[in-house]
Amino acid sequence: MDGDGFEEQNKLPELKLDAKQAQGFLSFFKTLPNDERAVRLFDRRDYYTAHGENATFIAKTYYRTTTALRQLGSGSNGLSSVSISRNMFETIARDLLLERTDRTLELYEGSGSNWRLVKSGTPGNLGSFDDVLFANNEMQDSPVVVALFPNLRENGCSVGLSYVDLTKR
Repeated sequence: MDGDGFEEQNKLPELKLDAKQAQGFLSFFKTLPNDERAVRLFDRRDYYTAHGENATFIAKTYYRTTTALRQLGSGSNGLSSVSISRNMFETIARDLLLERTDRTLELYEGSGSNWRLVKSGTPGNLGSFDDVLFANNEMQDSPVVVALFPNLRENGCSVGLSYVDLTKR
């Protein structure tokens, strides 16, 4: 894939909320219980968003910059926010649920101040995210090179194994 295609694929969607929607969301967000492990994402139909500490975590971890952060609301009611494309959402879900063990993932659907938890997953409980994790079968087609080296000796056998996942570079 050329550089322009990569940029386009990972381009940040624009956070499109009017003042009333933003205020409704902010009032809902404040009612959520504090959970240090939970990464809460909000499905906005065309894209996803994360807010507060989760937004900062995603910006630093996946976008590797805090310039991805936007402010939702103003003044003391303001909330750090980041918008997430569908492709990036899949990347984040795979990383949190298949690679890391220190986070859980929650997905909310709704609008204004009416949101509901529709999916929740942990590294040991992937069930509700199966459709996201394995949707495009990319994992079956990922380029992996494996080498196996048996070493036979008089007193036994040792086997060397190595692999390279080219998608992770």
